[in-house]
Amino acid sequence: MTIDVERPFGYYRPTTSVRSAITMAQAAGNNPIGRLIAKMAIGFVRRSAETPIDLQVEQLRLRCFLWDNYTERKFVFMPWRFDVRERKYLFASLPADGVVVDIGANVGVYTLLAANHMRSGARVLAIEPYAPIFARLCFNISATEQSRERWPQITPLQLGVADEEGEFDLHIHPGNLGENSLVPAGGGQGQHERIKCLPLSRILNDHDIKRMDLLKIDIEGAEDIALIPFLRDAPESQLPRCVLLENSADRWRLDLVGWLHKRGYSAALRTRMNTVYEITHR
Repeated sequence: MTIDVERPFGYYRPTTSVRSAITMAQAAGNNPIGRLIAKMAIGFVRRSAETPIDLQVEQLRLRCFLWDNYTERKFVFMPWRFDVRERKYLFASLPADGVVVDIGANVGVYTLLAANHMRSGARVLAIEPYAPIFARLCFNISATEQSRERWPQITPLQLGVADEEGEFDLHIHPGNLGENSLVPAGGGQGQHERIKCLPLSRILNDHDIKRMDLLKIDIEGAEDIALIPFLRDAPESQLPRCVLLENSADRWRLDLVGWLHKRGYSAALRTRMNTVYEITHR
């Protein structure tokens, strides 16, 4: 899989009919009729357009492939269903000079949404291990940054996060690359690639991250592997104020929620997809 990162944003401009279909879906409401409109728009674009398509959604400039990545497709066609409650809660209190770490950054939607709420002097680490998705992430960061005057320092890292340094198998989900995981699904069969992994504490120290306002992690069932060593050993000053955690407890082997409670976190917001944990004391 390759991605054209040489041609500037806007080169792959959608046709008028495709743009109209996407705009109609984005304007639909989160109700049965709106979801039907979005479904029809997705079908029309799938039949009518070649990818990639360059699109701007909520101030984000994205080079979109759509059909191999559910996160990308959902944000493009249904931004009104994309973690609306989570975003409202988290970004309302995100400081303009904040520090965000995005583990499982995918094509950069959360990274860029957070960046839009911050200014120069803020920092974002965007961590994504899979090379084709990492290329899209880097392109989207660069394309969006070019349209902004004041912008945080965003550092994309092609890494996985694990409990120890080494190379591990990343199990690839070809129909939805956002479901790639260190944890094999369905008995461990299928395509996989070796990726470099580091512990979270090592990554933070290597990049001089001494505090975090938000840690977002969505790595398809490997969240316990990535976070528990950090929660066990991190100094209190380095603990993130908020943790956005995908609800994947059925795939965890270790008691991640127990460790969050042990370090002073409680659930502040729970949705079908995610839970926001907020630290209750410093």
